[in-house]
Amino acid sequence: MPRIRTQLEMKREEDGGRHAQFWENYRPHLIPVGTEDYLGVTVVNLPEDQAVTPDASATVEFDLVYHPNVDYSGLAVGTSFEIREGARVVGTGEVLEVFE
Repeated sequence: MPRIRTQLEMKREEDGGRHAQFWENYRPHLIPVGTEDYLGVTVVNLPEDQAVTPDASATVEFDLVYHPNVDYSGLAVGTSFEIREGARVVGTGEVLEVFE
């Protein structure tokens, strides 16, 4: 299964971000900037196996869980994206690396 390494910037709860931390198996959608493509992913690697808290920066890896049925080409190296839970934007990020 393809995987991406990303750098995330999570929003504070007061700014519309999550109210709680997340761990592996968190399943948000990543939306490449300039699109409305909701791309389903699953967190598989966290920094030092620690939860990611609201208002945190972190390097996180995601599995592209619906590949090959969904086109994830919009998540190329250097692509900026929003992290959404439904319509709510809870953070932003950038793709650092793509693994096949």
